[in-house]
Amino acid sequence: MMSLAVEDADAWWEHIQRAKLADKYPGIMCKSPAVQPWGLRVLYLSDPSGVLWHMNNDRKP
Repeated sequence: MMSLAVEDADAWWEHIQRAKLADKYPGIMCKSPAVQPWGLRVLYLSDPSGVLWHMNNDRKP
């Protein structure tokens, strides 16, 4: 598992959707950003090798 702090998780989500990663790599997990109970907005993405990426930014006001 890898965690990557980003400025804007929503912008990354849009990039992932435009790149159609789920279509290019069937079986990967792509989960849209959501505020987690611990206060970070996180999107989840697994890469083709199976590494789970957490891309997160602080909660938006």
